[in-house]
Amino acid sequence: MRRLAFYRRPHNSTGFKESVVRMLGKRPTTGLELAEHFGMRLPEFNKKIYQVLIDTKVVKVVATEWAEKEGIRDRIYSIERKAKRLIPPRPKKTIPISLKSLDSITNGMKQKHIDAAKRRAKLIASGEYRDWMD
Repeated sequence: MRRLAFYRRPHNSTGFKESVVRMLGKRPTTGLELAEHFGMRLPEFNKKIYQVLIDTKVVKVVATEWAEKEGIRDRIYSIERKAKRLIPPRPKKTIPISLKSLDSITNGMKQKHIDAAKRRAKLIASGEYRDWMD
């Protein structure tokens, strides 16, 4: 199954940010047009848009200064940085499989296993490694 991009997964905004980013990806848009699209009034939209204007690692939405047109104060919103996928880093911890393996890590066995792996890598590279040698 295909994984959804992290900027498309539902969060507290319940898809509001995703919808705004999708609309702004086409062209810069005024707040009034966005408010009409979402079926809300402009003051209500202006309160909610602050969630989207916060700069994140995924996407950056910017707004111009307030401008008054026909008695309505409005802004033009656009995307400064396109949306991208973010994949969280894998944890760097080793996973203990059994209690015995957990004990062997503390007794300096880790370095012994690393050295043995290096020896095996050299033997494999030279073509002299046999499974029954270890």
